[in-house]
Amino acid sequence: MPPWLALLALLPAGCAMGTQPEPRPPGGYAALRFTRDVELPGALGNAWLFPAGTVLVGDRRRQADDELLYCGSMTIYNLRTETRPTCLIRRGDTVYINADQLRVGFERRLPTGVLEEMRQ
Repeated sequence: MPPWLALLALLPAGCAMGTQPEPRPPGGYAALRFTRDVELPGALGNAWLFPAGTVLVGDRRRQADDELLYCGSMTIYNLRTETRPTCLIRRGDTVYINADQLRVGFERRLPTGVLEEMRQ
């Protein structure tokens, strides 16, 4: 699929979801830590990498549906490599990447057991 066609396919998904900060709970924010390297197919033919030890912190919510967002960074690579901020929603072993920017986010299934719940 040509890259411009893939971009057009994203338009109905919506963009730039509003977020609001989550008040800091007494025990710290809910967080997710990757226990091993996870590489997922990205958008437009690139790949997304969450290295082992990457922590995503649940410190904000989407205004549209009050969904908790776990935010941090991911590595994107194809012809070049760069680290970018991202927020995701977790539902079991399924995550919705860039859920702070898209109405749904990019749905990806994770291998079982790669996320550890913690407090940050």
